[in-house]
Amino acid sequence: MISDSSRKMQDLLNCCVEYAREHHFRFNVNKCEAMVDFDHRGATSGYRMDGMDVPKCQQFKYLGFDVGPYGIMWKAHAERMTSKAITTANLFRD
Repeated sequence: MISDSSRKMQDLLNCCVEYAREHHFRFNVNKCEAMVDFDHRGATSGYRMDGMDVPKCQQFKYLGFDVGPYGIMWKAHAERMTSKAITTANLFRD
């Protein structure tokens, strides 16, 4: 989810928690993270879901891509993929 304010984001999270309750499931907050734009004034307040703090992060992986506050981090993604390719290639060395 994306929001332009901390208050709106918390409202969205509360809506998700309520939906989950109505449909008899829970979000695993331990597998959730809130990426916060630390340059945005007022965006560093914590978020809660179902009474638990949502951990903060400055980047995350989504469908294998590294994502930061301004979108896909192409350089970090390329470096990670290159490292994985080199590691795999070294498995086939004599």
